[in-house]
Amino acid sequence: MNSRMFMKYWIRIIYEMFLLMCVLIVAGIIFRFSSENADESTNTASAMVSPVIQQLEESRENHYVSLPEYYKISEFIRDIGHFIEFGILSVFVYLLIGLHVKRVEIITFGICALYAMSDEIHQIFVAGRGISIVDWVIDCTGASIGIFLLCLITKYIKRVKEKKKRKYER
Repeated sequence: MNSRMFMKYWIRIIYEMFLLMCVLIVAGIIFRFSSENADESTNTASAMVSPVIQQLEESRENHYVSLPEYYKISEFIRDIGHFIEFGILSVFVYLLIGLHVKRVEIITFGICALYAMSDEIHQIFVAGRGISIVDWVIDCTGASIGIFLLCLITKYIKRVKEKKKRKYER
């Protein structure tokens, strides 16, 4: 093995370890949020919802947000959180799995959907929490969109590389 191949080998190993760490970190963050009991989860969500409510009230010239509006906004922000978490997870899983298998989209979606299901089941054992099929669907949708966007980006990069290659071959 020459030194160039040796370097490529180690760079790939380091890249794979980096992606694996990213997958584990994102999965750990998701697990941490789903481990919060109902009160802790509400407090975490309130920390994210309060600035949005404040901006909304200021834009309405200090007309306050009603309690039903607050709950709708809070639920929407929580749903966005689920969507983004699993979108990010799917990107890292896709990049890691894509190094080893074909049909990476299907496998990535399966892994993310199973993790989302295990996350919902885990919440049965957390005080004041439970399974939500809606959350699972939102998680799966976030994973799907993450995979879709990464596929688009990957195809675009391949197309650009092919154009450059054809340009230099002329």
